[in-house]
Amino acid sequence: MFKNLFKTNEEFFSGFHEISKDIYKSIRCIILHQSKTTNAWRVLRKDKHIDKTKFSINADLFLKSLDKSVNKYLGELTHSDFNSKIW
Repeated sequence: MFKNLFKTNEEFFSGFHEISKDIYKSIRCIILHQSKTTNAWRVLRKDKHIDKTKFSINADLFLKSLDKSVNKYLGELTHSDFNSKIW
């Protein structure tokens, strides 16, 4: 799911697709289950959207990208027939 999200929304998540597995395991799952990150990853509110050399993600920019991605998807749903594949 993460891989597909980043791949189909590259305009919002540039550089995320190739490390989606690590983001899923080291950030998403660990934050959800243990309230922390692993493998040197950090979630910050500064710097670049993603910095693969410093193992950091900017939480504010990530949230903005996620919002844009969801709005894009809602727009696609709104303009699609209910019997289309997207539904």
